[in-house]
Amino acid sequence: GGFAFFWEYTVLREFITGKGIPLIFPIFGLFFSLAGAYFIFGRFIYKRIQKKNTYYIVTNKRVLRLTNMRAKNMKAQFINLIPSINKTVGSDGVGTISFGSAPLYASMYANSGMDFFTSMNGMDILAFYDINDVEQVYQMVNELRRSESELCG
Repeated sequence: GGFAFFWEYTVLREFITGKGIPLIFPIFGLFFSLAGAYFIFGRFIYKRIQKKNTYYIVTNKRVLRLTNMRAKNMKAQFINLIPSINKTVGSDGVGTISFGSAPLYASMYANSGMDFFTSMNGMDILAFYDINDVEQVYQMVNELRRSESELCG
């Protein structure tokens, strides 16, 4: 990001003063500057907006995540088909529940504002991020899994 900003500043300064820099150089630098700005701070703004527009739902049969941004996006998983549940809890009780496991290269982008790296490859697993009282939701889903397995078994 820093190099892209430096490039853009230098090229624009030279272009404006009429030093014969072609227009393609500032345009080229603009794309990298915008990408750098997104990686440095824009992803946190996007994550905040996404969080305000995401709803987590637990029913007796499924867990669902509904995101209502430019388009509505729903990801669901049947409770009896959840391979594993992973839970992370902070000291304030806020945490994350992941329904399944993703490879390390996919999970490192989860909930970072750069999740598009994993969702493009189909590596996006269903997870509830930054939820209050994560322990209660974890126990509820586990209880539903147990009761579902007793019905099927």
